[in-house]
Amino acid sequence: MPEFTLLTAFFWAMLLLFCCNVVFFHCDILEPAVVVTGVMTLSAFLAAVTQAMWSYDLTEPGFLWLSASMLAFSAGSIFASWHMGEGREPKDVPPQDSRGGWHDALALIILTPVLAILAWQSYEEAYALSVSLGNMSGPLGILGTLRPAMEHDGLTFSRWMVYRQVFAQIVAVASMYIFLRRAIYGRFWWGCCFWLVPVVLDLPFMVLTTGRLAMVSFGIASLVMGAVLYEKKHGSTRRTHLRVLGGTVGAGFLCLVLFLLMGFLTGKGLSADRTPFVVLAHYMGVSIPAFGVVADLPLPETGYPFANTLVGPYRIASYFLPFLPKVDTFLSFVYFDGIDTNVYTTIWRYLLDFGHIGMLVFMALFGGGYTLAYHYVRSHASGAFAIMLYAVMAYPIFLSSISEHLLFDFGGTTTIYDIVLIFIVSRLLLQKRRAS
Repeated sequence: MPEFTLLTAFFWAMLLLFCCNVVFFHCDILEPAVVVTGVMTLSAFLAAVTQAMWSYDLTEPGFLWLSASMLAFSAGSIFASWHMGEGREPKDVPPQDSRGGWHDALALIILTPVLAILAWQSYEEAYALSVSLGNMSGPLGILGTLRPAMEHDGLTFSRWMVYRQVFAQIVAVASMYIFLRRAIYGRFWWGCCFWLVPVVLDLPFMVLTTGRLAMVSFGIASLVMGAVLYEKKHGSTRRTHLRVLGGTVGAGFLCLVLFLLMGFLTGKGLSADRTPFVVLAHYMGVSIPAFGVVADLPLPETGYPFANTLVGPYRIASYFLPFLPKVDTFLSFVYFDGIDTNVYTTIWRYLLDFGHIGMLVFMALFGGGYTLAYHYVRSHASGAFAIMLYAVMAYPIFLSSISEHLLFDFGGTTTIYDIVLIFIVSRLLLQKRRAS
């Protein structure tokens, strides 16, 4: 650890808050307050150990508002936990299973070729688009051509590309739910593995998005579903929580491997100077000192309310009200010694749209809302719809130390598609919900 600076002080403060949340929530590693303070602690650690490499530190306003936001989120979570009666023991009602027998076989027989055809259509669209942008390397040059155009020129895929990706992801989530439910609640048999076929067929869609978010969010959804189902089966005990922690570490390592693989496919490979640790520190750690830089400046005026968080509604409204702008999704960059970034943790967009006090209020509501949802899913819900929906929408808390995803991602029509598809898929693939 480097010499004592505001960045190292922030790390120790976050570590203390994280430990307090772990104790209060009885070592439940997936409690939203534990997740948010845990990932912030990890990001602070990565930033602290690399601050000499990239010559940065955390400013006083950055330290103040980041610390206050984590306290507000934790306070909201604790209040919600008390309101729910802490709900520590999951309800002893087995969650929904698939219909079984010929229903499962028919579902897989239909879904497998449908997903394969949709994957081929997405590949053809991505390849044609890359060729129009100068790709001369064939299929291997698709990602390396499209990703820079998306990052710097605002390139977007067609709406049909998005529809196919959303459909494949929800089917993969439902298939993973069935696989995990069978593996945890029943005797594992190799026939369960057939439900991983739609998951494998979702991989091309994840890769063709050219980014890492689809892959990471699916990994988080799988982790959350597995942990919730495991706790419903074995109870919310310290032993259960330790096993979930082990699964979380394993899932995190797998996500890191896939994260690095996606970087290689998009032309961001490893080198002597770009080691896996440096890559991880860049993506998870730099957001904290970057926030310190912008927090030290006066808040800019956009001229339109909530234009930094409600991007989806602005885009929808601009179709009907042409005078409204199509707001920019990318934030400006800040530069350090040999590195740059335009991600500033989850709270920068809240500061821009809500101000300092509004940001703290929103973070408390953020923490309380996710805690209520988590306790309901863990301790009361037996329906697959609620479990899958929470799992799909859980990734903003896991990525909160990097950038904002709650309002930015869930404010558009894609969220409606997710909810409708989860409802339909759960009705088609799963048994009728048992009476509670």
